[in-house]
Amino acid sequence: MSYYTNKKHKQRIDGYLKKMATINANLGTDSTPKEIKDSCRRIANLEEKIKDVDEEFYREIVPDSVRFDDETL
Repeated sequence: MSYYTNKKHKQRIDGYLKKMATINANLGTDSTPKEIKDSCRRIANLEEKIKDVDEEFYREIVPDSVRFDDETL
């Protein structure tokens, strides 16, 4: 798992995780369904970027039951 052994990979993934946290933090009770769907798409895109860097770490943080695809969104 390169997240724990490769400093550059860790920094890249941490940046994606920070963006994901920001997206979630900006959602609120007044968010429209469109905004929620857009946020889910953006997070799924960032998850794919994490997968490209370290697939094993991706599988660790994104359970099978929560993985999205375009049809789900």
